[in-house]
Amino acid sequence: SHEVHPVHDMAWTIPEDRMWWEDQVTIRECTNLLIKENLLRGSNVQFRASGWSMVPRVHEGDMCMYEPVAGEDSIKVADVVFCRVRPSGQWIAQHVLSIEQPSDVRYFDIGYCRAVGEKVVGYCTYKEIYGRLVEVVREKVR
Repeated sequence: SHEVHPVHDMAWTIPEDRMWWEDQVTIRECTNLLIKENLLRGSNVQFRASGWSMVPRVHEGDMCMYEPVAGEDSIKVADVVFCRVRPSGQWIAQHVLSIEQPSDVRYFDIGYCRAVGEKVVGYCTYKEIYGRLVEVVREKVR
């Protein structure tokens, strides 16, 4: 498995120092590309969660293990996936809220779970989903 080096293990709350934040966004983009590449190569990847949008399943600071997706039919509603959503192009690890197939293409609505106020933040196709959450390690008792 992939271990997160402490330099890249950080929370993503936007600080007041915008220049610092812009540097961190660049680092995060590079990290997301590495995560994607490792998942596409068939390797499991682990990284620390940021934010509270996946409570109660995943909390801020939890170490999360993602495995490559095994096929379009393996992705189900309520799975947590690492993907790139449309229309924003944002990399996100979030819940699959619904699956729609209005034509020959299947779309996955991605967003916050019901526990924190269900909200779709984007959608993607199978080709934009790179990994699925398989394990969560909570280091602190909350």
